[in-house]
Amino acid sequence: MSVALEDLVAPAFPLRKGPRGYFDLARKARVIKDNVLQIVGTRRGERVRRPSFGISGERILFEPADEILFKLLRFEITEGLAKWEPRVTVLEIEPEIDPTLRKLRYTVHYVINGLRLKDSASDERDLVRR
Repeated sequence: MSVALEDLVAPAFPLRKGPRGYFDLARKARVIKDNVLQIVGTRRGERVRRPSFGISGERILFEPADEILFKLLRFEITEGLAKWEPRVTVLEIEPEIDPTLRKLRYTVHYVINGLRLKDSASDERDLVRR
C-alpha cells in the first residue's frame, strides 16, 4: 500500500516537543528526509529487535581517510537506504573530511521515487574515538 506524499505525517526527527506540548510532527518530504537521517545516523545492531537497521559506517570510520573509505561509505549508505527507505533513489553521496575538527561530513543527494522530487540530507561523524 502506497501513501501519497501529501498524506505523510510522522514524529519529527530528532524527537522534540511541538507547539501544543506533544511531539512535533514532520510532514510530506520532511518525513522522508528524517527517515534518511535516521538510517544513516544509526549503527547497524544499535536498535533492539531491528539489528539490521541502519548502516555499518562506524566500522569503517577509523580506516585511513582515502578514496577506499569514501567508496565503502557510499556503498553502506546506498545499501542501507535501498533496504530501509525504498521510496528514495540515491543520486550521489558527497563525503568530505575536515582534518581540523577531525570530522567526516557527508551529504546524500536523492530523489523521491515517482515524484522526481530531489532533496538532500547531511550528517557528520567524529573521526576520533571518545
